[in-house]
Amino acid sequence: MDKRELMLFALIFSLTLSLSSSAFYIYDNRTSLDNFSEDYSLEDNITVPLESPLSMGIFLKVKEREENEPDYIHINLSYNNGTNWNTDNDGVESIKGVVDLTVNQTDFSLDLNHSNLCTKWIVLSEDTGNYEAICFGSKKACNFLYLDSQEKSKWNDPLFVHYGRYGATSNNTVSAQVFYIDYSTEIDDLHADIYESDLDSLPVLFTEE
Repeated sequence: MDKRELMLFALIFSLTLSLSSSAFYIYDNRTSLDNFSEDYSLEDNITVPLESPLSMGIFLKVKEREENEPDYIHINLSYNNGTNWNTDNDGVESIKGVVDLTVNQTDFSLDLNHSNLCTKWIVLSEDTGNYEAICFGSKKACNFLYLDSQEKSKWNDPLFVHYGRYGATSNNTVSAQVFYIDYSTEIDDLHADIYESDLDSLPVLFTEE
């Protein structure tokens, strides 16, 4: 499922109940019921199926963010400096070593409530083509991405990767993306404020001693 389709989940309940023939508008990673557009009608643009955790379906079309629109979350993925792991901070360790990565230096151009943040990590083995996704931070935000939040984790906790963990092999690419997800499906407080950073990646290699 395309990541932008996820933005529609918060509206499924209310749209199904009361807006089945209305138009709405997706703009700059936020969903608004105040700014209608004829180009995005539930009736006319039946294009993309969306499955939700509520087991409800809706077919919608999403407007892409314009090129000159601001990026509210500027991800900064790096090897974690100043720790006892991978002290060279180059992403290369022995097969018994550990590489730690962080998004702690990510910048925000909005004053966001950090309790609504999560980070989606993806560990891809370049040797097998298999990957595993992990989510740190807000349980609500992680669940929105169809992932379980790691217990007691924060969005900016480091990710520790060693050979065999998260399916890691000798040659890996670790990617991260930071999300802000705040939504309500209550009729009296219907809103969906959702922002995502770009996806950033770094290599992680494990070598024989």
